[in-house]
Amino acid sequence: MQVVILAAGTGRRFNGGQAAPPTPKCLLALGGGSTILDLDLERLHAAAPEARVLVVTGFAADRVETHLERRRTERASPPVRTVRNPRFEESVVHSVRLALEVVGGVEALLLLNGDTCFGSAAFSRMAAVARAGGPGIHLFGARTRDFAPDDMRLELDGGRVLRVGKDLSGAGAVSAGAVLLLGSGVDAYRRAAAQGGERVPGTHHALLERVERPVLFEDLGERDWLEVDTVADLATTGDERP
Repeated sequence: MQVVILAAGTGRRFNGGQAAPPTPKCLLALGGGSTILDLDLERLHAAAPEARVLVVTGFAADRVETHLERRRTERASPPVRTVRNPRFEESVVHSVRLALEVVGGVEALLLLNGDTCFGSAAFSRMAAVARAGGPGIHLFGARTRDFAPDDMRLELDGGRVLRVGKDLSGAGAVSAGAVLLLGSGVDAYRRAAAQGGERVPGTHHALLERVERPVLFEDLGERDWLEVDTVADLATTGDERP
């Protein structure tokens, strides 16, 4: 399985939109002192030791690359390489496009946000769906009607995603931001990402509404992830983090 971690953004929302944080969000330390990136790589390696990882960098790219090089010699980790997105301030979709170009033809591709820390159970579920095979596009999340203001909500029809957005009154699930592409689903997503030329949406979730095939919902059962959007999100770390 090829894994792409989208870690190029400036994270301006972290300080209430005032300015980008001095540290890339993927390198923010959670409870225990481990960074989001370290925890995700360690748990991913435990769940899918065969996985290869591409980290898309942009903002403070040198710091992320130096961190990855240092950890490569210190601990068990999946093979990790990096690529820089020179248009990181415009849209995450540019990072998606670049990643799809770099990885080329793959049969299983997992897209993750670099500011989200996933629990071990979440990675185990992702790896199990990937190993089950079969072409498709899978979006991971949890069924709920209890939403935070910034949640990406999902309107479902059984196991299919009908709509994605932050203001869906009929939503019955929340997205974890993890998208798994299998078989022909990789090319379907690639075509969706290529649409629009220079006019790209602000989130990679918007690409799911462009694909010409069903998007399947994979229920993690609970919110086994923590997305760090703001300083306040770090206050929920420690024993409560995934």
